[in-house]
Amino acid sequence: MGDLAFEIGYQYDMLNGTQVDVAYLPTVLSGEVWQDPYLEGNRRTTDVDGHAFRLKLSNIVGSGFSVDMAYATKEVDEEGIKIEHQDLHRDSDMYYLKGSYLTHIAPNMGLITSVGYLHNDAEGKAETYDQYEMEVTYFANFAAHTFALTSSYAYRDFDGHNSYYDKTRSENRHKFFASYEYANIAGLENWNFVSFAGVNVNDSNIDFYSNEEYIASVGVSYKF
Repeated sequence: MGDLAFEIGYQYDMLNGTQVDVAYLPTVLSGEVWQDPYLEGNRRTTDVDGHAFRLKLSNIVGSGFSVDMAYATKEVDEEGIKIEHQDLHRDSDMYYLKGSYLTHIAPNMGLITSVGYLHNDAEGKAETYDQYEMEVTYFANFAAHTFALTSSYAYRDFDGHNSYYDKTRSENRHKFFASYEYANIAGLENWNFVSFAGVNVNDSNIDFYSNEEYIASVGVSYKF
């Protein structure tokens, strides 16, 4: 919820109500970062190569329970952080597990509550962390209109001492996200108007890592 990523995969609906999704996400971790984010002055960017693989079991045996699992790798092309701060090196393997439950409030609305765990096994001990997350999503459907509101809280506990700031890092992360979809725009079957907006707030005990992110988007989707 609230993350933009390209995903390609295969979905299969079992007779017992379970939906199985297997997917590859080539963009969720790829992008650009600073070679040395702690450098003051003229910093240079470098590419990050990332690959994520996902397995999701939804509505297991018609129970409303779902399990989402993923494995990912991240590699910084040119790690510019100095050798004396190698505890901050960012290449990593990531392991993710999330369980959720769907509760119908009414035929056209419901709640999805979930808990998640993420382990980021980084090359640098100070970049290795465990994340514990709780999330709630409310959704409703009225004729052609679909709304969803998501709120989540996550705590990140880092393993190693940060040599640059002389303390062990911890973070509280908050996310709020709203989405809207209007089906069959202008009478065109399977063409939908979609929009969303959200904010991510990261509150760290080290000010350098604290930040706020805002995102908004409008577009169309086609279902086939």
